[in-house]
Amino acid sequence: MAVLVTVLLAEYGFLHERIAADAAELLAGQRRAPQAEAAVRPVAAPPAPASAGDVMVVQARALSPCSPGASCAVRVYVGLVPRPSPVLVRWDMRIEDLCSGVKTAVAGGSVTVPPRADRADVVGRFVLPTGSALAVTAVTTAPAVAAGAPMRVGAPPSCSRVG
Repeated sequence: MAVLVTVLLAEYGFLHERIAADAAELLAGQRRAPQAEAAVRPVAAPPAPASAGDVMVVQARALSPCSPGASCAVRVYVGLVPRPSPVLVRWDMRIEDLCSGVKTAVAGGSVTVPPRADRADVVGRFVLPTGSALAVTAVTTAPAVAAGAPMRVGAPPSCSRVG
């Protein structure tokens, strides 16, 4: 107990001015200006609704960790309303750099789903553009236009800038 009291008194002796300044700042409700600030651009609104027509859901998931500027294997899942005839499903990938706001479209592919099938599962590989924080969205173009939730790639979606 004596050691604990001694350590606390020593800490207060060395840091009491800093402790008092921090306490005053907290009580006053003020904030210090940060040295570096993380700026995160919000992901833009999806380029299409989550479901439309025969497309009930669209999802993209990386099969292994992806990195900006490298090839990425992605599973695209499209949930469908079953139909008595074959359905052609087409999709593209939309990529947004969350730091710069640059948007890129990458050709996806297409597959014919057999009659009465309720899904299309396809694995595609494409090269991601360079960037520190990317959002990758699968967007169907047939049989209807619908988009899934964005898949984040790269460092946590923040862009450092000096403040």
